[in-house]
Amino acid sequence: MNKDSLAFLYETCNEGEVAFIKSILDANGIAFVVENEFITRGPGIPMLIKVKAEQKDKARELLKDFNL
Repeated sequence: MNKDSLAFLYETCNEGEVAFIKSILDANGIAFVVENEFITRGPGIPMLIKVKAEQKDKARELLKDFNL
């Protein structure tokens, strides 16, 4: 996946939220990457979830009812 074609979707320090979002996106065929997921993160260093730009609206729609 080309990084230039990615759009920001969500930022969090909560690993549970990341796992939940990944499962929703994966189940709906939305390609994504999670930046900073596998590095040693200190307090306040978030994980960034990005999706293909053309799938961003669909991804937001899927997550809108989950109070994230």
